[in-house]
Amino acid sequence: MKSFDDNFYQQHCEAELRFVLKTIETFVSNNKHIEITTLLIPDFNDDKKNISNIVNYISSLSKDIPLHFSKYYPNYKFNIPSTQENILYQAYDLAKERLNYVYVGNIVDEKYNSTFCPQCKKKIISRMGYNTKIIGLTKSKCSFCGNEIKIII
Repeated sequence: MKSFDDNFYQQHCEAELRFVLKTIETFVSNNKHIEITTLLIPDFNDDKKNISNIVNYISSLSKDIPLHFSKYYPNYKFNIPSTQENILYQAYDLAKERLNYVYVGNIVDEKYNSTFCPQCKKKIISRMGYNTKIIGLTKSKCSFCGNEIKIII
């Protein structure tokens, strides 16, 4: 999901938001695993209103859908400054208020890459770069509080 603004999709993707939303809703209604990633691009889709709309939409479907906010870096045909990490952290904090599984991508930061139990808030899967370690998960339950964790291992 690149944005929650149809103008963004039309101008930058030659697409329509409604088709993205329909695809997400189809996966959810058919009980299929889905994770959503939003590449936050400075001054294009990184404002609080857009992020809030994305979070509100996803949480209206399920608070257990994982949401990843990824850092933008200048590349081939798009050469604006990269996403500031404080914007990613603000998006993460906003999303954690409504969603159980939120991550920040394209940065190496154990706190923002790891999985925490939605109930007791303890770290259950530690991620640092490509290194992953299960530290508080027994089958599909939090080892600390017994809460069922909606995760595929």
